[in-house]
Amino acid sequence: MKKIGNIIYDSELINHDQLSYINYYENIFDENIDHSLPTLFVGWINLKNSLINDNLDILNKEIVPNISYWEFSFSENKASHINGIIDFVNNLPKYFFEGKYSYSSIDPIFDVLKDTSEFFKLITFNVDRIYNYKNENLFLLTENRVIGVDLRIFEYFKFNTNEMVKVLSDSANLVINDLNGDLYVENYKLISNYTNLRRYIVVL
Repeated sequence: MKKIGNIIYDSELINHDQLSYINYYENIFDENIDHSLPTLFVGWINLKNSLINDNLDILNKEIVPNISYWEFSFSENKASHINGIIDFVNNLPKYFFEGKYSYSSIDPIFDVLKDTSEFFKLITFNVDRIYNYKNENLFLLTENRVIGVDLRIFEYFKFNTNEMVKVLSDSANLVINDLNGDLYVENYKLISNYTNLRRYIVVL
């Protein structure tokens, strides 16, 4: 899994084992920090004395929604330090995926589609990537949008789902076929608390 967030700290992180999908930095001024990723700054005094933000509020842990947060170091506030890091890690997938990408779906009932040709009329965008989960669901990535297609519903209404998969796959820049679900399981083991993971694997 690619990195989806940063933790920047000035002293040891207590009760936290480093995770493979998070970048860790000990220096707030490290030039390698990817500031486009959701970031947790650990250490109030260090952060306040930095040039990151002059308007920090000790009562508000959110600096920029879905982008930057702060937490006390262990020496500053033991309970808040431990709980704050846990909260950031638990919410990180939401910050990263839902903060960067919108999600919608194409459905034969709600979109009032009668046949495959009407389905393709809705594909008015360039498909960058497709994630095919067990030939049951397709997730299309176009810019900052993810579009879900539940093939089982289309199949129930006698749509030619084989044609749908082929045409979409031929038009995409990248197709990720996860026909046994192994890729999903691999990522789920890392962030099992995030219920919407399947729809966002296409961005990883």
